[in-house]
Amino acid sequence: MKNLSSLLITILALSVTSAFADDFYWGADYVTGNANTASNWFTDAAGTTAATIAPGDINADNLYFNTTPGNNTGGSISTTGRLDAYSLTFNTTGYTKISGDVHIGAGGVTVNTGSGGSQIDNGGSYDTYLTTSQTWTNYSSSVLRARQLRTTGSGAITLTLDSAGTGGINFSYIILDTTNAPLTFLVDTTDKVTISKNSSTVTWRGGTIINRGELSTVESLGSGDVLLGDTSGSANAKLTMGSAYDNANNITVRSGSSGSKTISTGGQIYGTLTLNDTLLFTSTNNAASISGAITGTGDFVKTGDNTLTLDGSNTSTGDFTIDEGNFTLDQSGAMTFYIGANGVNNQINGISTDSIELDGTFDFDLGGASLVNGNSWSIVSLTASETYGSNFNITGFSETGPDLWTNGSGLTFSEMDGTLSFAVIPEPSSVVLMICGLSAFYVLRKRRK
Repeated sequence: MKNLSSLLITILALSVTSAFADDFYWGADYVTGNANTASNWFTDAAGTTAATIAPGDINADNLYFNTTPGNNTGGSISTTGRLDAYSLTFNTTGYTKISGDVHIGAGGVTVNTGSGGSQIDNGGSYDTYLTTSQTWTNYSSSVLRARQLRTTGSGAITLTLDSAGTGGINFSYIILDTTNAPLTFLVDTTDKVTISKNSSTVTWRGGTIINRGELSTVESLGSGDVLLGDTSGSANAKLTMGSAYDNANNITVRSGSSGSKTISTGGQIYGTLTLNDTLLFTSTNNAASISGAITGTGDFVKTGDNTLTLDGSNTSTGDFTIDEGNFTLDQSGAMTFYIGANGVNNQINGISTDSIELDGTFDFDLGGASLVNGNSWSIVSLTASETYGSNFNITGFSETGPDLWTNGSGLTFSEMDGTLSFAVIPEPSSVVLMICGLSAFYVLRKRRK
């Protein structure tokens, strides 16, 4: 009986919600007006039925801003006052500006093809509140802008962003303090999402997922981890960070998609960078540095004209490729090379003709090495002539001659050709026997004379 009562209550609640689900269209003669005034709205797209109440149900009300009704052929729409809506849809060929706090439900935001652009809660005194997970889609060639984004409640919220047109989505501020629900940005777009500036006085709590398209930010990505690349499909994914931006986030390059995964930055990365697939790393505006650990199994490919400095530890089993620009392995940096069968190992390679300086530590992981006399492994294979700095060293090896390092157990690394090689060292007893044998042979020869 109790379960039946609960079911009836649920059905009744759904019925009530459906009964009060309304569509509201910005009114015919009110290009500019207060959104809380009922007469500024119609309840049909043709503009023949005036609204008797203003919209305000965040679970049910769908708000539309159209070119008609409104006699707004190419002009702008500007609203004032707070807006509460299940969804916002922009169809006007003019520009729509909402000046006031906006609370958006699960229906999210849609900007359709041909729209002249949309600005939500323009001005520093207004906020855009996400009350639950939702999707924002921009199909137009004009930008969708939002300022001072906040969340409500305590449960985690995911905001999926799809700039399906060419206009992009731009956020001016993302303000999530300790009273807000954590937010995950899910970028799943064919174009670009931009965070033009983030507030420096509060913390954006939450992570970032870039399945496809580009996310560009001049400042913070918040406190959560970053996932780059989809787990299926063939779409490209890119994270672009400002030249003065230092990133402390842990970043994981995901496998599964055949599309490229790219990070472009002129700043510093000091979180952990996990490569489960190939990463294209571009430093174009300023010199970049990686101070955090690089782990995983994927390749790292450097492009871009500027310098990349590695002063963290690279333990990835993939290759480290330098195809463009300068590269420096700083004295505090380290790179691990996994030695296998003859000629099987990860390496530093690439076709860059710029400066390559190796001044840090090489570590050779010999756990799977085939130490057979004559085997060798190409560790450094570059088009450019690399230089080895005064701080260069190899763990467990000693410098025993000009440009030569040995471990005393048959392994030798040559700076001249970047090769690690193995040669069997004769046992002392074998050497003695050989000497004795040669001596006896000499004595016999002498006696026969």
